[in-house]
Order: sequence, then structure tokens, then C-alpha cells
Amino acid sequence: SGVLLTFMLSMGKNFPVINRFIFDYFPMFNKFRTPNSVMSVTTIFIPLLGMLGLYKLTQSESRETDFKKPALFALVLSAGLAILVALVGPMFIDFAHPNDARSLQDPILIEAIAEDRLSLLRSSSFRTALLIMISFGAIWLYIKEKVSSLIMLAVIGFIGAFDLYQIDRSYLSSDDFVNANKVEVPYVVNEADISILNDTTKFRVLDLTSSSTKASYFHNSVLGYHAAKLSNYDALLKFYISKNHMPVLNMLNVKYFISKNDNEKIKAFINEDAQGNAWFVKDLFYLKDQNEAILALDTLNLINSAVSTKLKSKKFNVPVNAKIDLINHTSNYLKYSSSNKEEGYAVFSEIFYSEGWKVLVNGKETVFDNVNVALRGLYLAQGDNLIECYFSPDVVKKSSYLSLASSLLVLLLFGFYIFNYINKKQLD
Repeated sequence: SGVLLTFMLSMGKNFPVINRFIFDYFPMFNKFRTPNSVMSVTTIFIPLLGMLGLYKLTQSESRETDFKKPALFALVLSAGLAILVALVGPMFIDFAHPNDARSLQDPILIEAIAEDRLSLLRSSSFRTALLIMISFGAIWLYIKEKVSSLIMLAVIGFIGAFDLYQIDRSYLSSDDFVNANKVEVPYVVNEADISILNDTTKFRVLDLTSSSTKASYFHNSVLGYHAAKLSNYDALLKFYISKNHMPVLNMLNVKYFISKNDNEKIKAFINEDAQGNAWFVKDLFYLKDQNEAILALDTLNLINSAVSTKLKSKKFNVPVNAKIDLINHTSNYLKYSSSNKEEGYAVFSEIFYSEGWKVLVNGKETVFDNVNVALRGLYLAQGDNLIECYFSPDVVKKSSYLSLASSLLVLLLFGFYIFNYINKKQLD
């Protein structure tokens, strides 16, 4: 049942009768990036079923009576299905892919790739049938009492190991292994990287010369690194960052651009208009939803204004000498000092994420507002303020406690088992 369930789940939208209900109502199920990832569970269930069957076989006192017909049925069903797929499958399967014409464009190459896929299906199916038959032969000889259980299990174990090795080699060969130095230092710094690395302040970088992960490796890249991005920041990427929209890039404190000069040499160019790590705004505008907010950034004066879908519109007086300085920063801790003779509203060039980031103002905990689609905002009282932000998600604490409790439970159960085992030995 577990195998069948995981197989149905792996079909995703192709089997909506079950998957739509589970996707909508089962907690966390919609976090899977692809439905077929559940097949990794299937690959655990199937060997467990096989081991359970072999255990039952070796423990049976009437092997031929109990297992002769089931073994023949399993052979016909599994090996027969593999052979049927090899012989008849090509008649019903289309080996062309919609992306072939777009990526290859050459009809001869498209046809050749389709032929390769057909060949792979047939060879894999016949190979599967052959391995099943060899495994069946070992089981059959054991049922007929021609070989011992040790020989049968050794043959099946060898077949399993051989199969794993061959499949793994097709995905990961010796050509895929590289020198450790290339992994530890995948990129080499250039003149632009060195000049940026000499700047110890906090800022972001936009590399206009490459779409690789090099900028993220050396710097705080505005493009990010991980494929799964926060939806609010992803909106900025699609609407503005990908189009090199300068007001938004300034708002995100992009201090350096990596680009080629007139001599085609890669250089680092300083953006003098970057707005820094935090600033006070004169106007706070309320907009009804994030759609309006993302569109408003195109024409809004982002130096003096901010938009929010939660806060009421309000104007602020910002004295000339009002300022916010970042005085300490690590990956999970930020410390600012602010000075303003008036009550003010501060915008921080950090991505808003309520699930973990805590903020203290003069030692008292408060919460950030979500402004400008993806940034953090905060009301600050007049005078001098100390703002401390630290990343401490509650889920990490809870999971740590749960992990500790689970480990203690396992130890208690293990100790209980040992205690009972010793007592039983003493009674015997």
C-alpha cells in the first residue's frame, strides 16, 4: 500500500483525484518542489518488501508448498511486464519532447535523440527482465532445496549490488570527480572582485558580466543564489532588478556594478546613488495590495517615500541631520544607531521576513513592517535609538527541543530493551 500510495503521489497533476486533495489539505505537502521526489520513499519500501519476503521464505518449513506458485506468479508478472514494455512500449510511447524542437532545431538531431530514448527503454527493460530471472533462479533452487539459504541470499545480494553499481555509474562516473581544490575554490578572484572585497561596509553587488554564481560566492549579490526565493523579493527581481531599474537598485543598496569597460576589461564601478543600509522617509503611503505596491515603485521617489499595504498614510518631518548608521553586522545580527530630533519612519535595506527576524529598539522587542514590497520598516521615536536585529526562528528552537526529546526517548527504549534482555538471560 505504501508503494502504491507513493507511486500515485508521484504522478502529481496527472492523478488529481488524490493529489489535489492532499495538496490542498495536508500540512507542508505543497512545499515539495516536484511531486516525483516522493519516489525516494518508494525506493525504500520496495527493498523492505523484498527483504521481508526473503525472511518469510527462509523461515518457512514447507517452502515448496507455500512459495512455489507465488514465486512463479511474481516471475511472470515482473519479468513479463519488463519484456512487454520492451517489445510493445515503443508502439504507445512518444519519445519526442516539446523542448526538442526549440533547443535543437535540427530535425536529424531530434530524430536521433528519439531513437536513443527508444534504445534506452528497450535495453533497460531487457536488462531488468534478465536480473529478475537470475534472482528467480536462485530463489527457485532454494525452494527445491538444491542450494542453501546462504548461497541464495549471496546471489540476490550480488545482483542488487551489481544493479546499483551499474545504474550509479551511468549517472556518476569517474569523469564527474574533480580535484578537491576546484570545489573548495570554484572561482578565481579578478581585479574587480579584489577592489570590492577591500570595502568592509555592508552593501550589495550586481554582476552584469555573467549569470554564474561567482558574484554570490565572493559578494552579497543582489540576484541572490538559491533557486527558491521569497515571493516578495522574486517580484522585485522580475519587475525591476532584471531590468536594471536604478531607483530600485539604489533602494537595495547596490553599491557596486561589475561590468566591462571600454577596453573589454572587467571592472568594479561604484554606484554613488546607493541609498545605504537605512534611511528616514518623509512620506508613507497606504496602498490596498501588493500589486499596487510593486507598480508604485516604478515612479515613486524611493529616497523620501515608502509604500505599505498595512500602515496608514502619514507625513514626517525629516531634519537635515537625521541619520541611521549600521554599526555592526553579521549574517544573523544587525545593529543600528539612529539620531532624529523628530519622530520618524525608517526604511531598512534588508529583506522583510517575519518568520525569524526579531528586532529590539532600545532593548524593547517590537516588529518590523513590510514596506516597499520586500523591505523592512520601523517607527522610531525622536532622539537617539539603538536598533538590534537578530535571526532566531521559533521553528528552530521547537525542532531542537523535539529532536532532543526524540533522542532521549530512543535511548530510554534502547535501555529498556537491554534491561529486559539481561533479565530474560538471567531467568533462562
